[in-house]
Formats: sequence, C-alpha cells, structure tokens
Amino acid sequence: MSFPLRSKYYSPSTLKVLLPKCKGCLEKYLIARNSGAHTTVKLIKGFFPKCHFCREEKKRDSARGKLAKNQGDSMVSELNPLHQFFTAVVEHNYEDLEVHSVEVQGYVATLLTEFCEVENLYKIKSADGRRLADLGEMLLESDPVYGAASSFDRERQVRKHIGDYALFFTGMFPESLNAHRLRRSRVDSLVDFVKAGKESYYIVSKFEHFEYAKVAPLFRRMSQEFETLVYGLNQVKNELEEMQHPIMRQTREFLM
Repeated sequence: MSFPLRSKYYSPSTLKVLLPKCKGCLEKYLIARNSGAHTTVKLIKGFFPKCHFCREEKKRDSARGKLAKNQGDSMVSELNPLHQFFTAVVEHNYEDLEVHSVEVQGYVATLLTEFCEVENLYKIKSADGRRLADLGEMLLESDPVYGAASSFDRERQVRKHIGDYALFFTGMFPESLNAHRLRRSRVDSLVDFVKAGKESYYIVSKFEHFEYAKVAPLFRRMSQEFETLVYGLNQVKNELEEMQHPIMRQTREFLM
C-alpha cells in the first residue's frame, strides 16, 4: 500500500512505502522497528497522523492506568508479562460477547493474574488466622451484624473477594466445585456461587463514598453482567486449554 505523494501529511522525501502487513501507524512501526513487515521508512521529525488502531490502544492504556490506580488493593503491575497475556486473552473473548468495557476487561485480567498465586486465592482469614476456602464460611465472615466482620470496611473487603472467588471458579474451574463438595462436608454445598457472586459485587457497589466512589460503578456493572462474565471466562478457559497452557494444568491439579 503506497501513500499518495501529495498527501497533506507527507512529501516524497519523507516516505517511501508501507507494506499492507502493517496493522498500526508509523509511530508504532518506529518503536517496533519491524523490518520483516515493512520496507525502509524515512520520517522527518514532525507531525504525522495516528491510525485508528493506535488511537484506540492509547485510550485503552489510559483507561487501564486509571483502573489500576482506583483498584487500590491490587499489587499487579501492568508490566507483568502474565498480566499482559491475560489482558489480551480476556479482551478478545469479552469483545466477542460485546463486553466492551476496558475497566471490566482489565479487572478480570488482574483477577486471573492475582489468583495464579495460591495465597491470593485464599487470602481471607478467620478470626483465629485460618485461611478460608469455603464460600459459605466467607459469607459468614463478611456479615458485620450477625457474623465475624468487625466493620463495614471488612464487609466490603470480604464481599469483594467472594465476588472474585465465585467468578473465578464458576468461569475457569466449574468442575472443581463438585469435587470439593464431594470430598468433604462444606458450608458452601448449600451456596449458589453465581447468586453469591452477583450479590457480593452488588454490595461492594453500594460503597459509593470517599475512596470507593470511583470503582462503585464498575462493581455495579459486574454484578449486572455476572453471568456473561462467567461465560466469557469459560471461553478464556477453552482457549488456554487449546494452547495447553501450563497454568490450566497446574491450577487444576491443585484444586482437584
């Protein structure tokens, strides 16, 4: 594909040719220096247009950066290679389901990255320091009136984890739920994971003031679209299994 030499952006001395393989703009090429996809391009310092692809990428990067700041308790860096991998996989599977929210996609990618570490999966502890792996016990732990929660902030913390935990298991490892229930008597054998996840994200969204105000709409949306998010993670799971990604095998062995 050759650009017109009379373009208002270019002159014959600034551009030779850009091959059709290019999916970005010249700015992306100059950073990547992908000589296999382009012929030599000479660009004089100055203005040149950005393609739609790169403009959209910059918008997404900006939204992800704001989300990372607002999440507060997340310790995952955007530069983490595993996080970047999950971001790409989640993005295209959720786009297929018309879940276009960058905030939702970024949150789910961060969730998957964090839960690759076992201590994050079971980070809620009881009053005696025991890690809770039972969703029913987590629900009791989140109750500030009749349960063990010492404050409403503690309620929010535990409810957020319940939403994450329910989304992760129902989306990525639904088969592990029955395995756990058959292995031993558990409180969560009486709990509907989808209902608990939706309800927990909704409760988190009702914390609408002070430091929680910016993320409240995100959790409201995740509560409303919980079933779709679960299905999207089912698709992510299928894709990772097709790749024979070691994360799926290692995590399944641990959970089962």
